Amino acid sequence: MIFVVFAWVPFRASSLKSAVALWKAMLRFHGGGLAAHAVGLTWVIALIAIALALPNTMEIFTHKGEMTPPARYTWKPTAQWAVFGGLAFGASLAAILGGQPTTFLYFRF
Repeated sequence: MIFVVFAWVPFRASSLKSAVALWKAMLRFHGGGLAAHAVGLTWVIALIAIALALPNTMEIFTHKGEMTPPARYTWKPTAQWAVFGGLAFGASLAAILGGQPTTFLYFRF
């Protein structure tokens, strides 16, 4: 997946020089100082803690079988979830259709 992210850069950059500058920024060769690294490290640690502390999708959606999660982690379709899902879908649709148009990724081909 990391390779794909790095491979997108030449398609989005306006020139080879800006692509190289973006790759350097992605690899943190641009300096930034100790504060920038501390903030990034804090985010990484926080996100790892969240990923390890919260249940994964197998634990949430398993109802029967060998892996039975605690009842509070088992997903049950309710009206509240339907409202939440509808609002999330509506918000994402509004963001896609109501935002400013972006340049198509492969317009240079």
